[in-house]
Amino acid sequence: MVTEWSPELTLNHDVLDPEHVNVFRLLDEVTRAADSAPGELRRRLSEFVDALVAHLRNEERVMDEASYPDRAKHRTSHDLLVSDVLLLQADLEAQGPTPRIVEAVKTRVPEWLRFHTRVNDGPLGEFLARHGPNPTPEDDPTRRPEGARRRS
Repeated sequence: MVTEWSPELTLNHDVLDPEHVNVFRLLDEVTRAADSAPGELRRRLSEFVDALVAHLRNEERVMDEASYPDRAKHRTSHDLLVSDVLLLQADLEAQGPTPRIVEAVKTRVPEWLRFHTRVNDGPLGEFLARHGPNPTPEDDPTRRPEGARRRS
């Protein structure tokens, strides 16, 4: 099932991996609640959104601390997801569980999360494995001390 976390999504990061597992678990609960009473779907979606936003903040902190070179693009991807999910949440509040909202909860959001974890978070995990949480100034020119030169 697309809402289930699976081992190929592992980043080998002590903070991000458990958060990914939790976000996928909560999303699975959202998709199951899509066929329940509207109040249950609202509650589950709210829990998912809160966990997702907290996770993305942590992931952005990790990227900043490691001076991950693709962090601006990665952050833009987060911004788009959060905007989409918050709009979906507002639509659910205003309209109830319409077929469009239920379809988005069951299909679009899970597909996006899985895609993002593989395509965006995978390279982040590889970068962290190679450079550690805080690359040396030689590894990242943006962190080089003022006046320092790269060795040839």
